[in-house]
Formats: sequence, C-alpha cells, structure tokens
Amino acid sequence: MTDSLNPIQVQEFLRGLDYPVGKPDLVAAARDQAVAENVARAVEAIPNRSYDAPTDVSEAIVHAGQHPEDTSGRGAAPEKETDDDDERSGERFDAG
Repeated sequence: MTDSLNPIQVQEFLRGLDYPVGKPDLVAAARDQAVAENVARAVEAIPNRSYDAPTDVSEAIVHAGQHPEDTSGRGAAPEKETDDDDERSGERFDAG
C-alpha cells in the first residue's frame, strides 16, 4: 500500500457525508469507514472548523500541506517570501 494521498480516495470518503460537518465528525467518519491511513492523516491535519461542502474539506487538506513525502501530519513548511531580486546566481533581476 502506498503512502501517497489519492484524491479519488478523498472524494469517495467525502461524498457520503452530510454537510455542514465539523472536523471532529470528519475524523470520526474516517475511523468508522476505515479509510486508508493516508486519508485519515490528511483529515486529522485540517483546521478545526465547520466545512460546508466536500470542496471545502479538499481545499483544507491541500492547504494543510499533506504531501506524500510529509508523513509528520504537520504539513509542509511555508516557502520563504522573497523580493523580485534573484540573488542566487549573483545577478540582480529588476522586473520594472
């Protein structure tokens, strides 16, 4: 069994739920339905709030940063903001 998050598995899980639904109910439903471990971890990583539709849950999973290589449940580290200068090559890029 692979550890990657399959969007089809997520959608199948979300399809059978009544909305709006809160995170505790989503986590309980994942356990009750015995979904794949990677789907259950993704649901556990979303913010604790009410979700009005399956798309809201899917977006929360994406924003929580659940990637196949991230099994910590904490999500991916945010990327560092940079100016529009590209100093990695030693050259300065001016967009204007």
